[in-house]
Amino acid sequence: RAVFYRGLIDHNAAKARFKRSEGADTTGFQPVIDQLGDFATKYGDAGSFVPKAMKMVVNSHGRLGNSKQAAEVVDAMIKSFPQAEETAEAAIDLYKVLLDRRNTLEAAAAPDPAAIGAVALDMANALKVSNSIAASPAYAELRTESKLWIELQ
Repeated sequence: RAVFYRGLIDHNAAKARFKRSEGADTTGFQPVIDQLGDFATKYGDAGSFVPKAMKMVVNSHGRLGNSKQAAEVVDAMIKSFPQAEETAEAAIDLYKVLLDRRNTLEAAAAPDPAAIGAVALDMANALKVSNSIAASPAYAELRTESKLWIELQ
């Protein structure tokens, strides 16, 4: 539990620095990944601490712009904790990272439609995960997911 709480404290401190700096200071998130990145394998029997730790890792990867690593952790959460609230929240964190990535791709001088489409598919899948787990999904998230699926047709 000490490892979890150390990661939680560091994650909260990193989020506070990130917010105060208006998104400029991401330095505190790598230590969270270093501390909690292998929490599930080391402490798999830690009950509800495991999905909470994994969610913090997804959020930290997201703040650092590591969408691939965040997606890998979300995939592991779907396999291990398919109905956990933390899995739904982690999928939303992943969606936000992918949205930032899509906005960057669209703002490029020569946008790549294939890359934008691939990111849109990942975004739709992330929202699908979140919406399917949530007891009462937010209307805005359901609407955004449906718009993405329509766009992909």
